[in-house]
Amino acid sequence: MSRFITIFLFILLNYGLSAQYTVSPSPVKWYDIDQVFELNKKEPRPILIDVYSNWCSWCDFMMKTTFANKGIANYINKNFYPVRFNAESLDTIEFQGKKYFNRKIGRKPTHDLASILLEGKLSYPSVVYFDLSGKKTVVSGYKEPKDIE
Repeated sequence: MSRFITIFLFILLNYGLSAQYTVSPSPVKWYDIDQVFELNKKEPRPILIDVYSNWCSWCDFMMKTTFANKGIANYINKNFYPVRFNAESLDTIEFQGKKYFNRKIGRKPTHDLASILLEGKLSYPSVVYFDLSGKKTVVSGYKEPKDIE
């Protein structure tokens, strides 16, 4: 009987631990930055760029709360071309006719495109909006679902 209880507790603990680390996929349909400009030629929409970094805990929290909110995700999917952009990406990216890359300078090297998008004010998370005329608006810092609704 004690062996049964030990096995049962072991299974229960393992299930509980694995459940803590299960992350459900974001309901926002994220695009690559290259895709949105092609899509925008066919069906114009404003562009929303979530600028984040891998080490930013507030970026993760915003992904798990704000962007995971189904109402917000549905609104974003319907009205924007959403992009997630890692500010420390090593990829070369063509944006508005110019090529941008990460120069790998410093302890936390920043992609040139992140510097351009955020106007040199590197704060994560940040959301950059481009309206249909190309006007850019930068909103820095974590935003709760109620701040966006």
